[in-house]
Amino acid sequence: KLQFLYFIEMGDVSEYYDIVSHEELRRTPSYKDGVSDRAEEEQRAYGCDLIRDTGVLLGFHVGCLARAQVMLQRLYFVVSLKQYDVVVAAVTCLWVASKLDDCQVKFRKLLSALHRCLQRRSEVRELRTIDTGSRDYFEVKQEVVAAETKLLHSISLSVHHEPVYCHLLLYCKILQFDWNDSSVPQTAWDILSDSYRTNLHCRYPGCILAVTCIYLSMRKHKSPPLPDNWWTLFDTTTQDLVECADALANMYTWKKPQYRRYRNGEVGLHKMLRF
Repeated sequence: KLQFLYFIEMGDVSEYYDIVSHEELRRTPSYKDGVSDRAEEEQRAYGCDLIRDTGVLLGFHVGCLARAQVMLQRLYFVVSLKQYDVVVAAVTCLWVASKLDDCQVKFRKLLSALHRCLQRRSEVRELRTIDTGSRDYFEVKQEVVAAETKLLHSISLSVHHEPVYCHLLLYCKILQFDWNDSSVPQTAWDILSDSYRTNLHCRYPGCILAVTCIYLSMRKHKSPPLPDNWWTLFDTTTQDLVECADALANMYTWKKPQYRRYRNGEVGLHKMLRF
């Protein structure tokens, strides 16, 4: 019999975390500008993938990458893809998150890592370097600085991020999953990392997402069942669990996202990186 020593008084979660309303979710600025829901979903996933790949190249920890991805998701509930290019948004969110998590690197290193990721995605065989003394480089840097100010203004300085990975580690320990003997925690960690490609972190608190990842991992590995409705001990209802599980299962059916340019005109990053 499991002995749970877990006591949390959450209250109204929306008071502490930016949970979007149903109306905000249904009628986003991009939708109002004529971008379909699936196209917006694809561009959000592309931006989050770009943040993850660039951050991994730079050696950023998962907390920094998670913060940057959530910031990008929040941004597109306020502005449209036709106003804010997704690649510019991705590099700006990663730049801001690196400052907040004390892992900031020089801008030329960030831009070089971004350039390499874009080359990999376009399958370019000939590697090109960036001339950090050129006028184009200076213009791109100024563009990102301006985009940083616009980003912080658009999301109303909402740069905090709930530590969902901490929830996951705590819940696995409470549920007595051993990281050395069980593959459930590692798979749940991987599912949680992939979940940042969706807007779930703007719709549900972290405790629900952590429980959902553990639940899906247990089903995949066919682990011994826990007591009925065990997820209610972590402030998660059955309805929330089913909705999040369906959304994550649907995410794994997506095709690899491709970049689409919706903003009119060419920004400095396009000219310099040629993607």
